[in-house]
Amino acid sequence: MATFNNNTVKSKTKRTAPIGTTKSTAPFSDRGVKALKPKSTDYRKSDYPSTGLQIAVRVSGSKKWVFSYTSPITKKRLLWAFASYPAVSLSEARAQVVKFRQLINEGIDPRNQDKKKKAEATRNSSLGTVKNLFALYVEDMKLDNKTSFGDVESKFKNHIENLNSKIILKNT
Repeated sequence: MATFNNNTVKSKTKRTAPIGTTKSTAPFSDRGVKALKPKSTDYRKSDYPSTGLQIAVRVSGSKKWVFSYTSPITKKRLLWAFASYPAVSLSEARAQVVKFRQLINEGIDPRNQDKKKKAEATRNSSLGTVKNLFALYVEDMKLDNKTSFGDVESKFKNHIENLNSKIILKNT
């Protein structure tokens, strides 16, 4: 029950939002997100209606899009800062949250999915030179217990590496 004193409302109920988070009664707007100013401490503001999308505003003034969700694997409540504002717009952030919700409905943790994509991108970018490609080939030969890996390694060092091992490969 609320008590009214001099136009202020004192509530006797428990706080429903975590400290540092403010609940909104209106959806985010581009103008509203842009107008958020830093305070003396970091804080988060939730989109309305609750989709799990939040904006975190740091003391430095930087803003990050945060996705609040329950992991389908661990069943724990998680916060994931998945993008920076204004690099990712409000509409893009909302679209990403819809994709994250679809992954959760399929039993996939979106943060783990993102880590896998980043690891794959890093791995693909590390294949960028002939030298890296040969190094991976030799490693595969060693894992397959092929004894000719030494011949391949020495031929590369003696003949190919001296030409130009920094030739960039392109995926076709």
